[in-house]
Amino acid sequence: MVFNSKWFDLYNGTIVNHLASACFDHVPLLAHFKSTSDQFVRYFKFLNFLTDHEGFMEVINNIWDDACFGNPMWNLHHKLKLTASKLSTWSRETFGDIHEEHKRLESELIRLEGLMISDNDGAGRSNLNKTRADYIKYLKIQDAILRQKARVKWFTEGDSNSAYFHNVIKDMRKRLSINKIQDENYQWVEGTKEVSEAAIRYFQGIFCEEPEVNNYSDLHDIDPIIT
Repeated sequence: MVFNSKWFDLYNGTIVNHLASACFDHVPLLAHFKSTSDQFVRYFKFLNFLTDHEGFMEVINNIWDDACFGNPMWNLHHKLKLTASKLSTWSRETFGDIHEEHKRLESELIRLEGLMISDNDGAGRSNLNKTRADYIKYLKIQDAILRQKARVKWFTEGDSNSAYFHNVIKDMRKRLSINKIQDENYQWVEGTKEVSEAAIRYFQGIFCEEPEVNNYSDLHDIDPIIT
């Protein structure tokens, strides 16, 4: 089945099943069209563009120079967790909502350009130029985020195609999605919630399983002999 990005926007949960061909001269296809809008917990993801800011290294140094007590593995875990938390807070304070700020600046830019038509003064031009510069900066941030998410590295600096990156990300999410899974009883389970619960039960069974205790008591009945 072939569909374009607009179809995926409307029915991102499209599934095609191949049915038995016993009564047909071909293999029938059964298509399920649905739109998934489940809300997931969004964890901090490191974005490469953060390293370009002059305050980035100061934040990192403050975190890793801070004293921490405990065994080495716990210290590393604590530092990494603290790094994610501090960078997330610093990013919001420094850049704001990086996914919405460029939209706000675009609306403000349109408003200021309209005002300049009727009142072309120095203060208005200065405000317009500053807003335009901020808008371009956040567009570049969006471009960097999309490049990182799409994992495309072979584009040159001048090649900016947001629609392409969006489509790559959508296709990646589709290919990585799990629509159904077999549980511990070999029964097929479907649905986001049901698949998640089956996966949790499986790994809980592995990590919570009581370790086997080897019984070496019979070894004491063997006479030690050196040959």
